[in-house]
Formats: sequence, structure tokens, C-alpha cells
Amino acid sequence: MVYIRSSASTEQNDIISISNIVALSPSTLPTTIVDSSDLPSESSQDQHSTSDSYSLPNTYHMVTCAKAGIFKSKLFHVTSSTPLSEPTSYKQAMQIPEWLQAIKTEYAALMANRMWSLTPLPSSATVVGCKWVFKGKFHADGTFQRYKARLVAKGYQVEGLDYHETFSHVVKPTTVRVVLTKALSSWWPIHQIDIDNAFLHDTLEENVYMQQPPGFTSHDSSFVCKLHKSIYGLKQAPRSWFFKLSDTLQRMGFNASKSDYSLCLLILEHEHTVCSHLL
Repeated sequence: MVYIRSSASTEQNDIISISNIVALSPSTLPTTIVDSSDLPSESSQDQHSTSDSYSLPNTYHMVTCAKAGIFKSKLFHVTSSTPLSEPTSYKQAMQIPEWLQAIKTEYAALMANRMWSLTPLPSSATVVGCKWVFKGKFHADGTFQRYKARLVAKGYQVEGLDYHETFSHVVKPTTVRVVLTKALSSWWPIHQIDIDNAFLHDTLEENVYMQQPPGFTSHDSSFVCKLHKSIYGLKQAPRSWFFKLSDTLQRMGFNASKSDYSLCLLILEHEHTVCSHLL
């Protein structure tokens, strides 16, 4: 999610209009004039006849990074300096204190959000399995950040019973490019927001029953968890989270764009401010 805020004092239409982003036309492109004396002579062409082509001298006045000798190495992937063994099951994680603490932290977050309530399984309902997934989190420079455990539903759901609609809006790449280009050209600050356990905040409309998490079974193992909120792994989880977040932004005064519902705008005319959210 990207959050952009503008405090420009221009007109409203000029702030959010895409037409402000002007592409260079062929008539406005700079032209380079090369003197005929700079071109290789026929004798030099004979000497370099084995070469397929030659490059014209770059006489453009702009100083580029290559002309100034500034080069930045490309980083294609980042590897951790210390190898991390990620468990594949709950039994393996129990033997490592760090992963066991990560499980307890995740389970405490689930209980704080009141994700489910234990109830007998109705005769007409089906139960969805669940498992623990373990992943090590790293910083951008490759250094280790933290141990992450997540309870994920296996997704064995029946259409029409456990879920109905699964389509979720995804922001268009064109929208991202237009918004970022406008923000850079207008010197707008850009912020990125990362919401912890995002899927655990939206309300689940369907009646979904899940097995009790491994390692946290109650005294009655025949009981199942009736989910009140969405959980990772459910087919309708992305759709539920999108509508939860979009409804919250609309109550705050944001309006969804007609060209892309993943773009929400908040225009404060008295402060000459535009706030936009990319979901």
C-alpha cells in the first residue's frame, strides 16, 4: 500500500489530472548535430572493415553518470550471511526455542483478535484443515530480522458453502506509474504502510469451520473453530480484506477512482491538500 500526500496550492483539476504528466513529443526531443569531420573516413573504414558497426561520438551537453564515471553495481538478489533452517512441521518447530516463541506470539495475536470460537461441528458443514507455516524475515541488506510463524488454512473449501465470491481488486501497473510520476514531479511525500496480520482484521461473512491449531487443542478434541474473521489460506480472504480496507477509507472521506477502484483519493479544498491511497 502506498500513501501519498500533497500540499500544493494549485487547482483541484490540475492536482489529480493525468494530463499534467506530459510526454515528450518528437518535436521537443533534443537533436545532436555531428560534424562531418568527426565521421570516420573511407581509409579508417577499410582498416576496421571487420567491425560490423561504429558508434557516433556523443556530443550532447548533458552530463550523465556514465560521462562522470559514476557506476552503481546492480544487486540482483540478497542472500543471508547466516543460513536459517526453517521447520516444515510443528513437531520440528517445538525443538527450537526461537520458532516456538514465534508460534506463541502468533497464537496470542489470533486470540487478541478473537478469530474463532470453539463449537461442535454441524452435521451439514465441512471442516477446513490448518497448519503452521514458518518463514525467516530478513532486512533489505540481507541481515536477519525475526522468526515468523503463521497459521494458514489448507483451503479445502466447498464453493457455495464455505465461500462464494473470491475476486479481489488489484491495483493496475499504469495507476502506480501515473501516481508516482505525479508525486515526483510535484514533490509530494510518499509513504509506504505495512499492516501486520492484515487478513486477520476483516469480518468473515460465510460460516467456515476449521480444525483446532496443532499444539493448541482444547480438552475436547471433537470441537472445531468457527471462524469469525478471515485467516490466511481461505479463498475469500483477499476479497474480504479489500472491502474491509476500502470501506474504512470511505468512512474517512476517501473516494475510489472510477478508472481503478484500488486508487482512493481524499481532497481537502480548504487546505489545498490531496491524499491518495493505493490498495
